[in-house]
Amino acid sequence: MRWLRLRQENASETFFHRFIARNSGLCLGAWDENRLVGAVLVGHDSRRAYLYHLAVAETHRRQGIGHRLVQAVLKELNRIGITKAHLFVETGNDAGLAFWQAIGAEHRTDLTVFSLTVGAAQ
Repeated sequence: MRWLRLRQENASETFFHRFIARNSGLCLGAWDENRLVGAVLVGHDSRRAYLYHLAVAETHRRQGIGHRLVQAVLKELNRIGITKAHLFVETGNDAGLAFWQAIGAEHRTDLTVFSLTVGAAQ
């Protein structure tokens, strides 16, 4: 099962601990007894939130877990005064696109994403 696709420099336990500590209350998990079956990782800049990752184990999909994780994190964002959340879906991830559209996310076509690698020769 492929949960999350992370760049090598971000695929470490240190990265996850640092991200979760920085975004306390916005990184949530869903558990089946002692097994993590779903997670959402969210961060914010105090104005807008970014849903970086949402994953549900294949064995637990189509049970509303992803939707409940998103609703719980949106409730927390509302509580702290953040009114909009953005997310990225990889091109070709048809299941992801269908999920976000089904729960009412707006598919933006007016933006293009660019990335810069910090520390790379400019």
